[in-house]
Amino acid sequence: MSQERVVYLPEFVVEEHLGRRLPEAIGQEFDYNGHRYRVRQRDPLRPEAEIPCELIEQPSERKMARSKSRRR
Repeated sequence: MSQERVVYLPEFVVEEHLGRRLPEAIGQEFDYNGHRYRVRQRDPLRPEAEIPCELIEQPSERKMARSKSRRR
């Protein structure tokens, strides 16, 4: 997974959408602002107040990416 797919969201957003706190939320997926995210574990060496979440590619995005690559 590439680093540009990681988005840092406020802790309350993750807790509100999943109904649970870290570390129980790690690995869980949720929808927020029209995108799908997977909660990642915090890096202990990075002093962040927000939670790292992986932006998950939607099936429609994959389909569009494949059709664009075929046109080239």
